[in-house]
Parts: sequence; structure tokens; C-alpha cells
Amino acid sequence: MNNRVKKNHTIAQFLNKHATWKTIFFLFVIVMFFNLFLFPVFHSTNADNTLLDTQFSYAVNDAYLILDNYSAEEREEYFWGTLTLDLIYPWVYGLLLSILLFKVSQRVFIALIPLVVIVADYLENLGIVLLLYHYPEKLNNVVRFASFFTSLKWVLILCTVLLIIALPFFKRIKRKH
Repeated sequence: MNNRVKKNHTIAQFLNKHATWKTIFFLFVIVMFFNLFLFPVFHSTNADNTLLDTQFSYAVNDAYLILDNYSAEEREEYFWGTLTLDLIYPWVYGLLLSILLFKVSQRVFIALIPLVVIVADYLENLGIVLLLYHYPEKLNNVVRFASFFTSLKWVLILCTVLLIIALPFFKRIKRKH
């Protein structure tokens, strides 16, 4: 076990055990399965419709323009997709990002960033489910709430990916000095 990781720390033990290329590959395959198969099949009625959770952010009017473009069936599909697939997917991609971060950093606290992403994703999903459930009622504060967590999710994902890319380079530079 790495000296930087406390032996009695459960998260550290989990990461040490599972931070392997085999696990990373397995999680990557599951993420790709969601993105290439499950999401397209579940949101198959109109591929032109935008999902709120794929936007970086959205204003109240923009959110309702997006929801207005959905048929009642498509809104119901979005609702149930958020309550089913989006309960599992954040854990899959969050675990993948966490394990990758741990693999490149060997630091538990850095590997915890994707856990915040998962929480942000769930709070975003809560807002979207409320909007879809109460549609066509206008819940402006819920839109702002959901949009805030959508933006937070994407910013943290970007930071995570940048860390995954940058940390190995910093380690090489540090070793050379």
C-alpha cells in the first residue's frame, strides 16, 4: 500500500484495490454502453430534442423552450429515464473518473472530486424531474437550481479530465528535477 494512503481508510483501501487498468477498462465499456446504446434507445422518439442535463447551463426561458419542444410522451420518457438510467450512470462515470484520478495521483482527496460530481448530477436530476413532473407549471427557481448543478457538474468533470491529463506530465517534470 502506498505510504501516502492511510491503511485504515476505507476509501483508500477501495481505491488501492480497484485502481487497475482492468477496472478502468470495464467501467469505460459500461460508460460507452450507456452513451452509445441505452441513452439513444431510451430517448429515441426525437433525436433532435435537447436534454437539459447535456447543456452547460440554461436560463429559465431556454429551459421551458426545450421542454415545450417535447411531446407529452417524450417528456414522460425523459422523466423516467432520469429516474432510472440517471440513478446508475453518475455512479458508473463517477467511479471511472475517481479511479482514474487515483491511478494518476495516488491521492485519495483528489480522487474524491468525482464524488462531488455525482452529488451535483443527482441534484441536477432532482430539479429536472421536478420540472418534468410539474410541466407545464413554471418553476423558475427549480430551473435555476437545476441549471446551477448542471454547470457545477460540467465544470467539475472538466477539472477532473484536465487533472487526469495533466498530473502524469507534472509527475514526469518533477522526476526530472
